[in-house]
Amino acid sequence: MHESPDGPDCSTEHSTRTRADWATILGLVFLTAAVYWPVLRSEFVNYDDPDYITSNEIVQRGWSRAGLAWAFGQLHGQATYWHPLTWLTHMLDCQLYGLNSGAHHLTSLVWHTLNTVLLFVVARRMTGTFWQSALLATFFSVHPLQVESVAWVSERKNLLSAFFFLLMLWAYVRHAERPALSRYWPVPVFFAFGLMAKPIVVTLAPALLLLDFWPLGRLPWKRGSNAATEQNEPLTLPRFPQLPLRRLVLEKVPLLILALGAGLVALSAHHGLGMLGSEHGLSMKLRLENGLVSYGRYVGKALWPSDLCAIYPHPGQWPVTTVAGSALFITLVSGWTLYEARRRPYLLVGWLWFLSLLLPTIGILQVGSQAMADRFVYLPITGLFIVLIWGLSDLLQAERRGTVIRAVVAGSALAACAITSSFQLRYWRNSVALYERAIEVTSDNFVAHSNLGYTLEKEGELGRAVAHLVEALRIRPEFAEARYQMGLILGRVEGAEAAVAQYREVVRLDPNWSLPRLELAKALVRLQKPDEAMVQLVVAKRLTSDNPDVQSLLAMLLAARRETAEAIRHYREALRLKPDWPDVLNNLAWLLATNPQPALRDGAEAVRLARRACELTHDGKAMYVGTLAAAYGEAGRFADAVEAARKARALALASGEEELAATNSKLLDLYQQGKSYHETP
Repeated sequence: MHESPDGPDCSTEHSTRTRADWATILGLVFLTAAVYWPVLRSEFVNYDDPDYITSNEIVQRGWSRAGLAWAFGQLHGQATYWHPLTWLTHMLDCQLYGLNSGAHHLTSLVWHTLNTVLLFVVARRMTGTFWQSALLATFFSVHPLQVESVAWVSERKNLLSAFFFLLMLWAYVRHAERPALSRYWPVPVFFAFGLMAKPIVVTLAPALLLLDFWPLGRLPWKRGSNAATEQNEPLTLPRFPQLPLRRLVLEKVPLLILALGAGLVALSAHHGLGMLGSEHGLSMKLRLENGLVSYGRYVGKALWPSDLCAIYPHPGQWPVTTVAGSALFITLVSGWTLYEARRRPYLLVGWLWFLSLLLPTIGILQVGSQAMADRFVYLPITGLFIVLIWGLSDLLQAERRGTVIRAVVAGSALAACAITSSFQLRYWRNSVALYERAIEVTSDNFVAHSNLGYTLEKEGELGRAVAHLVEALRIRPEFAEARYQMGLILGRVEGAEAAVAQYREVVRLDPNWSLPRLELAKALVRLQKPDEAMVQLVVAKRLTSDNPDVQSLLAMLLAARRETAEAIRHYREALRLKPDWPDVLNNLAWLLATNPQPALRDGAEAVRLARRACELTHDGKAMYVGTLAAAYGEAGRFADAVEAARKARALALASGEEELAATNSKLLDLYQQGKSYHETP
């Protein structure tokens, strides 16, 4: 028996290719880890991280039935849009690591590493090229514009949605090799997962038609002549069956339906949160102009990544020359790539990939006050890399020393990117460094000044905090967040009256923001104006029903009005949102134990709630132990009530709370007589 002459050679070639691929994958893993490893020493920042993790009680409880229902059931979760899979990863991190910021950053680094490897695998399979695919994945890994998505824990949604999108691409390429329904179904499944991680991937469904054009070549068209590329194409480009355009479009219909549904949900959530552009006073003309300018700025920062920061403030209006220059640049590049489409289709595909994937975040639908953000180009930047990498390869193909030149250029660029990224990571080590960097490299950055003021206030540096808040309001007098922070500081320094004036102005500027209404209600309570406080709380509850502070304060005011049934209902809701809250546990237990209406009393539940409040405070708070005594009395456990009342009296005397000690002495006499205490109607 004789082997085919081609057999051993083909086997050896395949084995060599496999070893090279695995070596590249290992190299990508080590390079990504080496560049981003310092992020493990970074803290959480107070820019969205509190909403996502550090102040989110539901997420911190980890995976639970209630948590799953919240993640999938709430349209906009905690001050953001619907992305249940992202919530689940944060919940799992909290379950495994608690609030260890380094561990949360490690998880993000793992996701970015997986995305880098997946991009290489998918590009390799689509294009059949090795060096171009390896360079594409390497630049994706270490480019400084990617730092924000990796170093900011709140941007887990970016990493997760990209992961599922790349899995969808892998499944799509597998289907394109041998089209069949049995090979197609993972495509919409992975796409749906991506949408549930971050709905920003909506534009990726129609973008698949670009891949059908190149590199898959599934569209029935004839390439133009390009000797340099065609010389190697039979060996490097895999062949995919061509299909009629109508069938290729029909393939995308399920994805378009999913994208449409996710887009409507995201718009509804943003509208419900008041995050769309109306409150920023930006007309459609200004948004379109900012979009044109931002495209040009993104290209500039991709080619020369300097002065990167977390917050690029929206200028309101760009100079006419800047808008015209950006429009001209986009038009010329688009025309050039279209002209070269037959000979160099990767130019058109890469450019349109960049433009289309950025479209949802380019500012036409303005969300927030930023003009642009590094995180928005996490996936779109791959289009620019395709233009540059394949373009350089094509340009140097005919050069005698083209391989050497290509290696030197690519190596130098990669080294520069890795070094710049390592420096950029330093600005994400904590909140102060993050905002100081933004102020340093931008002008009139009212958001960064406001956030830095908030951070310094939390750290007790009130003087510096006020200075930055004053600067933020000088730049943008109608900026509600800075005025809200000023209200918090004035409430501490000058009292409730000064804070109320600030909060009223914030409510006027942003009537759909619930937090200022809550703080205004608290200040009004301190000023003995409960009726006005109630009005603000009712509106705050309508705006944000899942805030336990709103529910608790509302319950307290209702209890003071003797509307006990409603107070109990709101206390229960507060505990559902924040189960281990000692004050609420105590207050609800007191109502259930001492209410003059027998139908509303429940001694057994009052004992359970009061006992939990005491456990959480290590039986060290006189008021809570006194409530436990009252609960024991209502439950008929008078011996326990006597013991608890004595302990409460001793604790009160030890802490100097003489009035509370006297109250517990009177209640002790009552319990010793075998009587429970009920308040007077």
